[in-house]
Amino acid sequence: MRIERLAVFLIALTLPAASAAQVRVDATTEVSSIEFRLEPGRAVPESDLRAVIVLKAPSNTDALSRWFAWLPFVESPEPRLFSPIELQRDLIRIRNVYTNSGYPEADARYEVVKDERRNRVAITFRVNAGPPLVVRQVTVTATDSLPPLEIGEKEKRDWKRLLAAGRQLEGAPAARGGIASFEQRVGAFFRQRAHPWTVTHTEARVDSTKREMWIAVRVNPGAEARVDQVLIEGTTSVTPATIARELPFKTGDPYSEGAVAEGKRETQQLDIVRLAVIDLPPQPQDSTVDVRVRISESDLRLVSGDLGYVSDAGLMTEARWSHRNLNGRATTLTVSAVAQTGWLALVEQPDRRYRGSVTLGRPYFFSRSWSLLGTPFIEYRDDQQDRSTQYGVDLTLLRRLGPLSSVALKYGISRRDVYQYRFGDFTTGDVDFLTFLQQQAQAALDSLGTGLRRSSLTLSSTTGRLDDPTRPRRGRVLRPSIEVTLPQTWNSTEFTRVDVGVWAYAPLGRTVTLATRIGAGRLFPFGKSVPAPGEDPAVKFLQIKDVAFTAGGTNDVRGWSNRLLGPKFPDARMSVAGAETTFSADGYVPLGGLERVSGSLEIQLPFPLLGSNFGSHLFVDGGRVWTSDSDFKHGFDVEDQERWFFGSGAGVDLGTPVGPIRFSIGYKLNPSIEDLVDSDDLIRSIADGQDVNTLKKHKSRRFAYHLSIGAGW
Repeated sequence: MRIERLAVFLIALTLPAASAAQVRVDATTEVSSIEFRLEPGRAVPESDLRAVIVLKAPSNTDALSRWFAWLPFVESPEPRLFSPIELQRDLIRIRNVYTNSGYPEADARYEVVKDERRNRVAITFRVNAGPPLVVRQVTVTATDSLPPLEIGEKEKRDWKRLLAAGRQLEGAPAARGGIASFEQRVGAFFRQRAHPWTVTHTEARVDSTKREMWIAVRVNPGAEARVDQVLIEGTTSVTPATIARELPFKTGDPYSEGAVAEGKRETQQLDIVRLAVIDLPPQPQDSTVDVRVRISESDLRLVSGDLGYVSDAGLMTEARWSHRNLNGRATTLTVSAVAQTGWLALVEQPDRRYRGSVTLGRPYFFSRSWSLLGTPFIEYRDDQQDRSTQYGVDLTLLRRLGPLSSVALKYGISRRDVYQYRFGDFTTGDVDFLTFLQQQAQAALDSLGTGLRRSSLTLSSTTGRLDDPTRPRRGRVLRPSIEVTLPQTWNSTEFTRVDVGVWAYAPLGRTVTLATRIGAGRLFPFGKSVPAPGEDPAVKFLQIKDVAFTAGGTNDVRGWSNRLLGPKFPDARMSVAGAETTFSADGYVPLGGLERVSGSLEIQLPFPLLGSNFGSHLFVDGGRVWTSDSDFKHGFDVEDQERWFFGSGAGVDLGTPVGPIRFSIGYKLNPSIEDLVDSDDLIRSIADGQDVNTLKKHKSRRFAYHLSIGAGW
């Protein structure tokens, strides 16, 4: 430690900087601010410099936290102490950043100004990058003792692309990171092509007067080798043959570093495998190579569960029991139960669902790239659409392409028994509103049926990349899907449903993130779902209402409650006492539409008082749900509800290991009449023939409250 401090002190004597000894400091002196004065053009971003220095200045959050430290859960921030030695080290770190970026002559200085009364110092770093050291030429050659590199005909195209990547370094500052990355790519090129013993090193020649550098990457490919043995170690319950089938190489294949990485990724995806390591054991460099696969197995059985909350559905819980290696060949068996209780929900008609399922998964289905899942299930739901029970079987062919990339082909067959429809107060125009309510109360709409069958094929995919799946700041995710019903005889309705969702994240500075979301969908009824001449389009629409598009809710347009943006009607009730008939309604139920577009723009910010685990967000959402197909035009006027709607609001986030807990308040910017008036008032006014525009509008109905756990993508 003494030698290190002496070295820093001696270096400091030679640096062109204002000395910290010119001001008197003690152990309690704090840093008030740190500023950078950089040359025009900024060869190195200021954010890179702030990332390497150790001394820190208090932020705006620190100041607010200190003022409100007397409040519960608000901690007073730690003081930002000043250290003269650390200041010298920070100056060296800054110079190293410039040197590594290709600016070895950078002139870095600092100035320290002290506020004697408050015992604080303000630090200013002034940096002039100076002229860069420019890469003049990049070459790739064999080592001196070897003949020229031999590149096969099949590899020449990739070799030219690699050399082109090297030429991109020419004319630019000699950044060490870029040069090292190119050297790694050269070595990987040969290790991908049967040369496991490839050795590379970089030689640099510098003309200091011209400030130019010539780079030569020297390559010794070593012997060309094929796989001789695949040694599988560490297996206990799973068979070695099961591990071997997940590997993209076998005995006799040319060695490939890429195939080794892919084999590790494929093996690691098996539920029974906790950790997979694939490497080359010590061996002579020869024309053959042994590849070692070391496996660490997970526990055979696993019991797990989740507990969550969403404002549209209340408390939710899921319990799972899994067997990870049912037959010694990594086949999995999972029994799960899900309860979406509706308890403590913030909406009038929460989504209640109870589901039980058994999933049998086979990880290798004719190919190591595909797995097959079979899931019989039964589900009871009580929501804004109906109260019903559904049971059936799903068969899913799944291909995982990466952590956030997959393709799935699912065939599902099911039957839904409906005990009670909740389609609100709907009219065809052929009968008056009161007659329709009477028919609803008398269950006269038998044409809807109570046993709905569905047989459909769904192709869906997820692709994208996020820096952190639980709290993303950079990246994007794309989720398209298309579902089509078939065959005709096994379906109560026939349709094609297309849905696409896109999520994107981009950092705006060190602590601010821009999050965007766009979703669009279209329902195409065909066959028996299209009204024939003389058939009631309202009834046909209600038959496909279960798959119609809706908008609004926690992860959608947050100014509205779950699925209540767009066409909706009061959830009507009728009671008859003698000769008197009375009408009432308890909230609204969504009608939905054949088309939907919605989107969101959100700024995610730190919370000014509660520390790094807390955040805040500001958002603007918009959406539209409508039906443009003239075959499904009904008699009740919903034109005002099929336009674009927008909402805005703000919220608070609490970071957790499974994602943020998010509380949001949304505000309707352009609500419809139905959004502002009480459903009971609306149903009575229609029954009495009163103009709905004269009803009392409640300003409180402009607000919607949402609570959820997770990133929302």
